[in-house]
Amino acid sequence: MSVTYSQLGNRGRLGNQLFQIASTIGIAIENERSFAFPKWEYSKYFEGGCHLAVTDDLPEMVIVERFINHGSVIFENPEEDYDLNGYFQSEKYFKFCEQRIRKLFKPSEIIKERIEKNYESIIKDIKEYTSMHVRRGDYLALKGLYEPLKKNYYLKCLEECEAKKVLVFSDDIEYCKKTFDSNMFYEFIYIEEREHNRYEISTTAESEANARGFREEDATELILMSLCGNNIIANSSFSWWAAWLNENEDKKVFAPQKWYTDSHLPRISLPEDGWNHLDDMYPESWKRI
Repeated sequence: MSVTYSQLGNRGRLGNQLFQIASTIGIAIENERSFAFPKWEYSKYFEGGCHLAVTDDLPEMVIVERFINHGSVIFENPEEDYDLNGYFQSEKYFKFCEQRIRKLFKPSEIIKERIEKNYESIIKDIKEYTSMHVRRGDYLALKGLYEPLKKNYYLKCLEECEAKKVLVFSDDIEYCKKTFDSNMFYEFIYIEEREHNRYEISTTAESEANARGFREEDATELILMSLCGNNIIANSSFSWWAAWLNENEDKKVFAPQKWYTDSHLPRISLPEDGWNHLDDMYPESWKRI
């Protein structure tokens, strides 16, 4: 019996899709099932992407993730194939097969060659850099759900990790330049794999399709971020995965204390006393600021 994620590519951008693939694989292995996916639009940019089993079959049985916490997925009928539906944003779904997931998401030759060609002056000393991800774009239209992180969060993270050289990744580079360039304590280098148009602030289907249209550029930024010595992430699955895929044993990862707005969290989290959804979302070694 098998497990699939039929909505792969339709529920979120690259970071969300990595969670969906990794968690589906982990859930399948844990339940001694095979796994397969629809054709993945990013497959050629990751080492294991082309080796994922492909299926167009749509199982009748669907398991919907009701809350944002990690929880046991129960297959009530062992004779049925199942389709997962949700975000599954926790490494606990695949921690036990971590090395398999890391190998799957290693960059393909396309991405490695692109980085070597476009970032030759940076890549030779990449471990000296701290990556900093500033997510704005669509978050400005989703203020009831996500809140763009403030300048003070990033400055505190930079101070904590004693960074000097910083690679800035953002969907609003002009904002970042205006916000951080006046600080003389750090050397900021702004990564601009592609232009982010202001209409991307919209959350319409058209703008989402546009945002997912720059696959090679986005995969390049994610991998380049993962090669840095340390990572400062936003409340974004994109930089979450960059930090998680970072194989530097001495890395420091800094993450925000809040992922969702206070007003939205009660509608999506599991109401348990003392439970914090970030305990499921962040690895224990990451420092919350």
